[in-house]
Amino acid sequence: MSGRASRAGAVLFALWGLLHVVGAVAMLGTLSGDGPAGLLALVATGLPSPSLSGVDGAAISAVLAQHSWDLLVIGATVFLVAITLNWRGRRSGFWVNAGLVSAVDAGLLGTMVASGVMRPTDALPGLALWIPAVLLSGWGLYRTRWVRAAPEVGPPAARPFPAP
Repeated sequence: MSGRASRAGAVLFALWGLLHVVGAVAMLGTLSGDGPAGLLALVATGLPSPSLSGVDGAAISAVLAQHSWDLLVIGATVFLVAITLNWRGRRSGFWVNAGLVSAVDAGLLGTMVASGVMRPTDALPGLALWIPAVLLSGWGLYRTRWVRAAPEVGPPAARPFPAP
């Protein structure tokens, strides 16, 4: 079961990564086509559209493009770690992806959702992948590394050769 839990967590981490790569590509496409106001309308779903009118400028475009690029790189990193390290139940993969995904989604919740800029329902797909990914990967790692590897309790094993 622990191998299956680790692999299920790896699949969820990979899906989280793909979701964010696709989202970042959509953000970059919207930014290049509709400008900053179009991109903000795409992600700031909790704000009324008229409050976004008049948003323009090279600096805002550059900041939004950088944010989109960062999201693309983070998503690709999480995907690659999931298919290489998490799939094999590696401890390093668990900590990289659990830390990175948790930091990104905690930031989303603390900045975009808590302030009302993004509707909570729009954050659900990533959150629905994040929490089970961390739990399943952690459970699989725990079962593989610590429970199975624990020494057996009981009398010492008989020595194959007599003591000198």
